[in-house]
Amino acid sequence: MYRISIPVIIMLAFMSCDLLEPDPDETDPTVYLLGLTDSAAVSGTEIISCSASDNEEMDQTELYIDFVPSGLIDDSSPYTFDWETFNYPNLTYHTIYVKAWDKSGNTSNSDTVTVLIDNSSDFAPSNLTATTFNNAIELNWDDNSEFEVGYRIER
Repeated sequence: MYRISIPVIIMLAFMSCDLLEPDPDETDPTVYLLGLTDSAAVSGTEIISCSASDNEEMDQTELYIDFVPSGLIDDSSPYTFDWETFNYPNLTYHTIYVKAWDKSGNTSNSDTVTVLIDNSSDFAPSNLTATTFNNAIELNWDDNSEFEVGYRIER
């Protein structure tokens, strides 16, 4: 007859419990930028979109600009970021990508894309005309600019 000691029984019990626990999630999420290509021109408030998924559960995504976290974070699909390009010098190139985290703390980055900020739209109104009569001047124009909050007229 064989005898098994109490410490061996306890060790076997703990080992069998470890076998019942699920494996930890060690799979990185996947993340892809959508709709942007290298050298694309961006302007104004650029909406950056990405697709992100994980084998378990996603946590959040963050937009990186020039390899620095932008503070623009989205934690629900569809993942989008409103990037204010006016905060950057006009006609400059910037590298962007999105970093994704899953609930287990695994991370991955999308491919990088280098974009050109081009906020050089003509801010002046079009079809500006001036008509004089008596001691007055009447100005008329098409208000077709999207970026200003008003016009200032000086003499």
